[in-house]
Amino acid sequence: MNLYHFELLLDYDTFSVLDNELRYEFQCHVDFINHYITKVIRRKKIDVGDCNGLYISLLPERETKQPKKVNKDIRIYLPFNYEDYQKAKQKNDFSYYINLIRCGVNKFSEFQGVDITEIMNIVDKFANNNYQNTWILKKRSFREVGLILYLQCELTTDYFQVVAIVKDFKKNILCQGPLLKTLSCRFVYSGLVKDFVLSNNYIFVIDRNDFKRFKLDVASLQNGEFSPEVDNLYDYDLSSYYFIAGYNKPK
Repeated sequence: MNLYHFELLLDYDTFSVLDNELRYEFQCHVDFINHYITKVIRRKKIDVGDCNGLYISLLPERETKQPKKVNKDIRIYLPFNYEDYQKAKQKNDFSYYINLIRCGVNKFSEFQGVDITEIMNIVDKFANNNYQNTWILKKRSFREVGLILYLQCELTTDYFQVVAIVKDFKKNILCQGPLLKTLSCRFVYSGLVKDFVLSNNYIFVIDRNDFKRFKLDVASLQNGEFSPEVDNLYDYDLSSYYFIAGYNKPK
């Protein structure tokens, strides 16, 4: 069975009661690492025996739990030191999280009896690449208007950002600009953008529900002007956003 789920987290059962705000904060800070590792392990199709999920759960230092299997998930438990976490967060010392992951993966290997070389290589590559997590979410060609559009995503410990890049068919960049910037938590950013669709003289950015969110004027893009408009916000909570292109908050 291939590894499909991966997460480093504060143990939900413990910290949702003990300090749920800290649990959520930690999740936001490490989501860019969890996302990267999950994305790559799914592509690599790493065989890990009779499980498909690895969850490295952190417990208060005085608590201990033995590794266990829950359905198809393996849960590995490690101690959480609040002071070390605060120091790492203040200095953006991501090696703190990486060392926890390495320790958890080693314990996973001992418990499950599988080769973890490929998982460790993924973790090392991420660290050696300065913890960068950027990717092209969507590329769409519109031959009828001579444009190629990209949705480029960046996820860091502080934010998730989507930038639209517009090229002609000679691959020259005509214009580009940010569409949105949100909290670095998947429950906030997941599904906010998905694809482009062409309708009349506009290109729309749609979300996972195929709702049109941003409107881009084709003629403006062809002239190298990036001036998106919000087409519909629906019921999204604007307090969750740092930035939404084309949206002017009422005074």
